[in-house]
Amino acid sequence: TFTWIRGKHQLKIGGLVIRNDKNERITGSLPGAFNFQNQGNSISTGNPLFDAQIGNYFQYSEADSDKFVYTRFYQVEGFVADTWRAAKNLTVDVGVRYYRMGAPYDRYNTLSTFDVSRFDANRAQQVIPSGVGAGELRPGVGIPSNGLVFPGDSFPSPGRVSERARNSNLFSNYPRGLFASEHRFSPRLGFAYDWGGKADFVLRGGIGIFYDRLATGRTVESGGNPPFVRTVTLFEGSIDDPAQGRRQAEFPLAVASLRPDIRTPETYNWNLGFQKKMPFNSILDVNYVSTQGRALLRRPDINQISPATRNANLAVNINSLRPYQGYTTIRLYESGASSSYHGLQAGWSRRYAKKLTFSTAYTWSKVLTDASGDTSEPENTFDYRRERGRASFDRNPVLVVSYIYELPILANRSDLLGRFLGGWQISGLTQLQSGPWLTPTINTPTGGRRPDVVGGATYIDHRNFQTLTGGNGQPVAGNCFFDPTPGKTFVAPDPNRFGNAGNSMIQGPGRHNWDISLFKRFAITEGMNLQFRAEAFNFFNHAQFRAPNMNASDRAYGTVSATGPPRLIQFGLKLLF
Repeated sequence: TFTWIRGKHQLKIGGLVIRNDKNERITGSLPGAFNFQNQGNSISTGNPLFDAQIGNYFQYSEADSDKFVYTRFYQVEGFVADTWRAAKNLTVDVGVRYYRMGAPYDRYNTLSTFDVSRFDANRAQQVIPSGVGAGELRPGVGIPSNGLVFPGDSFPSPGRVSERARNSNLFSNYPRGLFASEHRFSPRLGFAYDWGGKADFVLRGGIGIFYDRLATGRTVESGGNPPFVRTVTLFEGSIDDPAQGRRQAEFPLAVASLRPDIRTPETYNWNLGFQKKMPFNSILDVNYVSTQGRALLRRPDINQISPATRNANLAVNINSLRPYQGYTTIRLYESGASSSYHGLQAGWSRRYAKKLTFSTAYTWSKVLTDASGDTSEPENTFDYRRERGRASFDRNPVLVVSYIYELPILANRSDLLGRFLGGWQISGLTQLQSGPWLTPTINTPTGGRRPDVVGGATYIDHRNFQTLTGGNGQPVAGNCFFDPTPGKTFVAPDPNRFGNAGNSMIQGPGRHNWDISLFKRFAITEGMNLQFRAEAFNFFNHAQFRAPNMNASDRAYGTVSATGPPRLIQFGLKLLF
């Protein structure tokens, strides 16, 4: 970074270069896994526990490679910014930042993703729908890796790639990271205006565009797809020689990868507020803040089946009904989600002051989004509108107070009594906030999903232990956060469709926590001190209730079964020298 001061301008020019290398094993690629059961097992003793003891397995699955992904990327940034003293009481900041967001790629080009346009339904593998081998792939039918593609046009080190992958000819000329690197510009503008020129009331504001690169873990997931990793399953054999199972089978595999048209997530941020000097040498800080997220990641399953299709075929294996045969779920990250944050943020603080220092922060805000995280999966891939709702991480309101206070008792005494009983300090952190937003589910003949809404939730005092009617119609005794009576708030939708409930319908229990500490420093020599601390976390032992059961079909629906840590007290001695 270079700084040049000239007249009323302070110009800064700088840059940043990042080179990232990460070698990571694919989760789940390590072999292998045994399954012991007596049902359908011709060599079973009749008891799965006995089968395990003598080593007779029903099913053994093993990946044919211990797969690693060697992720690499470059990121280059450059910026120019000017702080301009436009007037005695006005400062303006203006600048722009350039980003070259290098897409993460695999050093050996062993990534794959699903391309709908490359899937050939006439050459698809088929799943046995029922009977013997239900859920398995039909041997010799269709082509493996149908619809999957590789980036680029060749393998830089063919010897590190399995023969099966080398011969599959799935190159697509997509960029090395499956999606393109991007060049982005981020302008920023801000100001500070001293109203009245007395430095006791200042208006501040700013606006800017910001970007965030994709996590390398999303690329790593693409390295675990077929044909680079293949899992073989054997049936009815012995642990002594697992490969000698009586029958071999392959099952449809899941795919998790990236759409080639994915974009870098971006946010648009602006804020406007003021700072005001207050009595007791304190400062009041009030701001209105808005952040709008665009091109945010989510992970839909494009191989989803509708409830109506499932309801009409309850007797067959679910994977035999999927649109893209030969696969289970196909979760492809896409950059189609968005978010909206608006918040009033207020603070009152007194810092670096004698005897008492404190900071108080209060936030009244609201976060709406259709994806609370980059792995958020829409319930209905064909209807994203119902995903819009409160973010699961939204907390409103939030009050946080921290303080350090020097107790006045014997503070000015220099005798022995003052040395031991004077000079004590008390500090603390108090946090009061609302709870997380929760999404209900309910069981149906075609699987669990969101319910239909028939009424509003009736919150009750969950500190009281009581007996009510649970979600399955049976009595339930516990700490109920809301009335769980069946049919009062939610009912099961028709098996042929999704429910009409959206995300974040219930706000869970909030947090009410006080951490307090008492400490004193004892001088031993001029350069050596001994500090004693007594600390209490959750000082008032207030029960911090966790989220309630949100399955409207469960007997424990609406009840809270866990709390946070109780009051914890600890003492400590620290030698400072």
